[in-house]
Amino acid sequence: MALLDRFRSLPAHKHPDPEVRLEYVEALSLDEREQLKSAAREDENPRVRRAAVGKLMDPSTLALVARDDSDEGVRAHATSMLRDIALEVFEETGEADSLAAVDALSDVKTLSHIAKTTTREAVAERALARLTDARARGSVARRAVLESIRRTAFDSLTERDDFMAVAMNSSFKDTAILAVERLSDRGDLEQIVERSNSKNAVKRARGILRDMDERAAQEAADAARPDPGPAQEPSVPDEQETARLRDAERLEEARARDAEERARAEAAASREREERLALERAAADAIAAEQSRKEAERRHERLVELVAEIEAAASDQDLRSARRRHGLVQHEWRDLTSSAGAATDLAQRYADAETRLTTREQEAKEADRRARHDALSRINQWLTRTEALVVREDLSARAAERALRELRAAQGEVPPLPSKQDYDEVIRRLKAA
Repeated sequence: MALLDRFRSLPAHKHPDPEVRLEYVEALSLDEREQLKSAAREDENPRVRRAAVGKLMDPSTLALVARDDSDEGVRAHATSMLRDIALEVFEETGEADSLAAVDALSDVKTLSHIAKTTTREAVAERALARLTDARARGSVARRAVLESIRRTAFDSLTERDDFMAVAMNSSFKDTAILAVERLSDRGDLEQIVERSNSKNAVKRARGILRDMDERAAQEAADAARPDPGPAQEPSVPDEQETARLRDAERLEEARARDAEERARAEAAASREREERLALERAAADAIAAEQSRKEAERRHERLVELVAEIEAAASDQDLRSARRRHGLVQHEWRDLTSSAGAATDLAQRYADAETRLTTREQEAKEADRRARHDALSRINQWLTRTEALVVREDLSARAAERALRELRAAQGEVPPLPSKQDYDEVIRRLKAA
């Protein structure tokens, strides 16, 4: 039995070598869901589980892995797969899959990202409904690409700090202006003018401050005017009374002029401050634009490198090495293209390389299948001839001894066969002979 155990063929998914199990998972197609579920949930090696998660399109199983897996990297990968399904990154996913993925998620950051970036309104509404954190809803109000989702998120805000956050950082005009109009404190409005990243919020805050200044100037002028008092019967004043009244009028006029001068000075100072802040804002915008441009260049360069890597993997003569290299590239490619996509030529080159690799894997599977069937045919032919030989009555002792040696040697040289049943039948015939 020990001799037979040495040659007993184990299924690849139960092989003690994790590299063999990893190769088995990498060779599975997306349609082989049950095998992928089993590997993602039950394999003891985190690399194998992670590879299975990367091909799994079942939100319920991914949710279990994201919640229960012992390895942090596998949990994070399951969460990113749920995110990609919700955002319909994969061609085979639709609205039902996206909604199921959102329902399976509990991570606030991921749900917020989905609500902000998806263009499917039903999915965005479901993700937003699962966000109870005011800060996360404020982020959606600032960044969501769908206007209806921005407004829904904004309407749920109640605190001054939340309105300030939207006014300071909103990427869209509608919620930025709404947030400014919810604020009445002059200090808050001046802070928006000085520091907000939203040009629309800055413009609206300046308008409100200007209205405040004009009202203050008008109130000061009104306060400086003398109270005419109740109407009296006209009388003939004496010279001293007439002089006193003229002096009082001149004093009131001087006060009114002073108030107007102060109002004009304050208005001029406000305009100067606005111009200075506009220059500072323009400089900050230029810096931000340059940083954004450099980041886009770095991202494009990395995508070019990833395409070169997967093209090299597709040309790698060692198919096992090619699969491993593909697995490393695939996850980073998905992360980089999940929100901004990739240039058409790069995306096409990447898809072509994946297609070539998939074709090679299918051809390798077919070649292995043919080789196993050919091996079974050859060994059956040899067994048939040997079985006919050993039952001959005129077989000499010398010939019988040679045949026995060949049979025993054959037990140690049985090649890979199509199935375990084929292997067991060959061993049975060898032992019987």
